[in-house]
Amino acid sequence: MEPLLQSSRIPRSLFALADLPDQYEDLVKAEINKLSPDSLTRLLRQPDAATETSHYVICTGPSPGNRSKPERNFASPYVIEACCKLTLEYKTDRMKTYYDLMHGDPTTSTAAGMVLGHRADQFLWK
Repeated sequence: MEPLLQSSRIPRSLFALADLPDQYEDLVKAEINKLSPDSLTRLLRQPDAATETSHYVICTGPSPGNRSKPERNFASPYVIEACCKLTLEYKTDRMKTYYDLMHGDPTTSTAAGMVLGHRADQFLWK
């Protein structure tokens, strides 16, 4: 990996990739391909499970209800689409199970909402 993309320069590397959408897409897909549904859940629920490059998939910020607790969420709608496609494989049962695991936890309920919003039609009509 070239020096620009080293973890010590994460914000700078993301800024530099703004003009390189194909390279960014390749990096995101590579990170998502490393994940199983279980490791994706662990990444969202356990901030200490983060890897050096997991910021391409998951972002962390203060919880709206309690700013001393972290809220973990998907980095973007593009990332949720890729996770549903590559990790959850668009399997309705797998996505529903994933949603059920995540929506009860205030630190991941926003991520669960993104999954639901992305594929709500499958959940509602199954």
